[in-house]
Amino acid sequence: MIKGIADRTEIIRPELIRIVECVEDYAATDLPDPGINTKVSLPEHRMQLVRAMKQEAAGTELAIITAQQKCKSLRRS
Repeated sequence: MIKGIADRTEIIRPELIRIVECVEDYAATDLPDPGINTKVSLPEHRMQLVRAMKQEAAGTELAIITAQQKCKSLRRS
């Protein structure tokens, strides 16, 4: 949906595209299977995944805030 809006909204297209990229990165966040011979426990592996997803979520939030600020700035102009 956001990609479709970005295609029709030239003035904030870069910000919308960045949001889409962040969300796609978040959705793709995954860690490889630790496998049998690894020294990382399953709970630690899951904690790594949680940390990675939180980092991706923060990037997405930052992209959204940037787009919102640009929209507010454009409304004032």
